[in-house]
Amino acid sequence: MFAFRIDRDHLSEKGITPADYDRKGNIYGEVQALIEYDPVKLKLYDDDGELYYTVSYYGDDTEEIFAPQDWAGYDAGVTTTKIKEGNKWVIL
Repeated sequence: MFAFRIDRDHLSEKGITPADYDRKGNIYGEVQALIEYDPVKLKLYDDDGELYYTVSYYGDDTEEIFAPQDWAGYDAGVTTTKIKEGNKWVIL
């Protein structure tokens, strides 16, 4: 079980935030995961290293953690996910 939420759309000229997405339903996956797991912050980049999305992931540290990248890959060409470890962002 997992879910993820778009925290910021860096592609948007306005810098779309969760409040903007909430009207459109920005939760992807199983809503129950929001209750059962603490969020993990992820950053999604294209192959040129441009930051496209910042997301909160709720779930186990399994292959499902790549679900936000898969979602953004289809729409925006995202190819890389970074996770915060300590004070550094590292590639998954």
